[in-house]
Parts: sequence; structure tokens; C-alpha cells
Amino acid sequence: MIEVNTNFIFHNVGQGLFYSGKIGNINFIYDCGSMNTECVNKVVKSYKKKVLGKEKISMFVISHFDKDHVSGLENLLKDREVEWAILPYLTPLERLIIASRWSTVPRWYYHFLSNPVEFLFERNVKRVIFIGSGENKEKGKDITPMGKEPSPSEDVKIEIDNLPEDEELWRRIIEQEDEQWKKWIEEKKILPRNHWGLIRIPRVWEFVFFNYKVDEGAIRSFKKCLKERGIKEKEIRDIIREKRMREEIKKCYKLIKTDLNLTCLVMYHGGNYKMTLGISKKKNCSSLPRQLRDQDLLKKYRANLLKWKLTGTSIKNGGQLLLGDANLKRHYKDLLEHFKNFLPMINLVLVPHHGSKNSWNSKILSDINACKIWVVSAGIKNSYSHPSKKVILEIVNNRFLLWCNEKEKIAIGGKDAKRILLFSNSSL
Repeated sequence: MIEVNTNFIFHNVGQGLFYSGKIGNINFIYDCGSMNTECVNKVVKSYKKKVLGKEKISMFVISHFDKDHVSGLENLLKDREVEWAILPYLTPLERLIIASRWSTVPRWYYHFLSNPVEFLFERNVKRVIFIGSGENKEKGKDITPMGKEPSPSEDVKIEIDNLPEDEELWRRIIEQEDEQWKKWIEEKKILPRNHWGLIRIPRVWEFVFFNYKVDEGAIRSFKKCLKERGIKEKEIRDIIREKRMREEIKKCYKLIKTDLNLTCLVMYHGGNYKMTLGISKKKNCSSLPRQLRDQDLLKKYRANLLKWKLTGTSIKNGGQLLLGDANLKRHYKDLLEHFKNFLPMINLVLVPHHGSKNSWNSKILSDINACKIWVVSAGIKNSYSHPSKKVILEIVNNRFLLWCNEKEKIAIGGKDAKRILLFSNSSL
């Protein structure tokens, strides 16, 4: 019998997200990016040296393809083997929309958007899993958590057998991509899988994913604009890499009227363990987001940092729900239904979209009422007013809000439990 140590970190990358976990000999990552590329690359270098060491990355999950969630990807994958990359599938046209958003990004980013699988395989990623959002083939059979099981007697390892194949997604990929992708699917280097399942580290941990389909109505005007310019679908991947053409396509992007996040891969993970958080006080609020610098607000909601430490305190249940940039206004009901059997096990939630009010749904506070810890990953001086004052107030009214930024990281469990900022009007 062996003891399985766990350690999870929200890294200090500012306006973006870089989350890593370690379960025994399993290293996994959920997103790796920031609006500040220099910042994320510095943190990635430290992570590879101090946390990862010479070990491989077992699983790398990309929630979506925006710059602030993948800008550290190139340096993260350099000289490092990755067993599984897990991501949502976007068609070349949908990837072109993302390419049209950004101007100040490195060339490798457009290579990634043009052909994400080729990009990953060239950087020592062994296999890619695309998670689809098709219907549950086993009607009435929900995803259920593992029960209490004996501890493993050997090194822990990832098993994907409980992720069902997604035939609809398979057909879509074959239709949209070139012959090389079809060959990779036949070789089982690309695996189209349905989110009605889970990945397990047997007897230790489990990972459950949720994805939602792109709103075709939201991108209809973009598709029409491309057609009017005589752009054919087979040309799109090349256009993504051409600066002159991207600048032209931006005129089409401006026709999209909605705040567009095409899709987002949400991930729950947890096991039969408790969490330990390391928290320390802070004497002033000089590094607080400007939304919390109002002294009356600080006093009313006791948002000043608590005067006691929580270091070494165990919190019942260790489930964590990482929402990426998911929109809880549009997809909340489906998300809740998908994770319904795991809600009582969740005691940490990553607030979606860096605390944006446009992606927030306050119902989640009552629907996951056992959850005490809510984390926001946002830059100290970002231009989006993240996190929203509205979101902050609703959370700190009866929960703990932890803010991860350029200066502060959040570590959960293990000897690296780090001192972090805490705002609350409640108690555990």
C-alpha cells in the first residue's frame, strides 16, 4: 500500500489562468496563459523547475483557445513529454474567429489555431482527446462518483476507458479537417470522446468534463461575410497564418454582435480526500482589486484579510470545479444537470471568466451550497474590471473569496501550501 500525496496550485499569472495539480506521480494542468506573456513564461519556468522537475505531464487540459488561457503553451511544452492533451473541438472557421480577436500574439499561436493537433504532436504530446457535447447514449444513467475504495498498491495511472466514443464529433472532424487528421484518428492518436463519462485514476481520483456546442446563430454574420469575400472553407487554415488576410477578416469579426466565447471545457476533479489550505493575513489593501478598495465596502463585508491562519485546517470533501470562461447565463441548467451527482462533493469553485458579471449566475451559490471556497484568477490592473463588484459582493456575503493575481498564488495541500488572500463575510 502506498500513500498518495496531492497538491494543487492556482499560479500567479495575473489576467489569465494557469492551474496545476499533482496526484502521486500524476501531473496535470488546466490552462496555461495570461494577457501578460512575460509573466506567464516566468511562472512556467518556475513550475517546471520547482514542481514538475524531470517528470512528464500526464494530462494537459485546455478549456478554450483564447490568448489569456494558452499564451504559456509554447514554453510549457518545450522539452517536456505530455501523455494526454484534452481540449474542445473547434472547426477551422471557429478557430479563425479566435485568430481575428488578437493582434499582439506570437506566430506560434496562429500555428496552434491553424492546426492544433499538428502543433501539439510536434511538441511531444502523445495523444489528443477532443471532448464533445453529444447526447447521453445511456438514457437515465448519470455519471456517478466512485465509492470508497482501497488505496492503490502500485503507482497511480490515468485510465480513459470510461469516456465513451463520440460518433457525431468523429464525423464532424472528418468533414472539417484534412486527411492527416483522419489518419491520426485511425491510429488512435486523436480520440473523439463524449463528455458523458469520466477519466479515472483508479481508487484515487476522477475527472469529469462538460462542454457545450458553439452557437451557430452567433457566428452566422461572420460566415456570411467570409462567403461574400469569396473565401472558401478549405482556405481557412492557411488564412489563419497569414497576417494580411487576418487583418482583412477582422472586418467580418466586427459583425459579431454578441460577447462571444465559442465554447469552454469545464472540469471537475476530486477524490476521497480532504483539502488543506494555507492562508495568511495581510496588513493593507494596496494590492487589492480596485473594486474592493472602498473602505465602507471593506468594513461592511469584512473583506479585509482575516487575522487568523487557516494553515493545516482540513475542509470536508476535496472536489474542485474549474469553470474556465464558461457562461453560466446561457448554459447553467445543462451544466448543473451534468454535475448533479458531484455537487455535494465540491468545496472549491473557480469563478468563471475571471469574475465577469456577464458570465455569472448567482444561483450557483445556492445550488452548490456546500462549497465554501470560491477562487478568482484576475490581474490586479486589468482593463476589464474583473472581478465584477457585483460578483464579489454576492460571493463574500456568505462564502470565502480567494483572489489569485500576479503577486499571489493559491496552493492547496502538500508542503507548498502558500499564503493567499482571503475575503469573507462568513466563517467555515
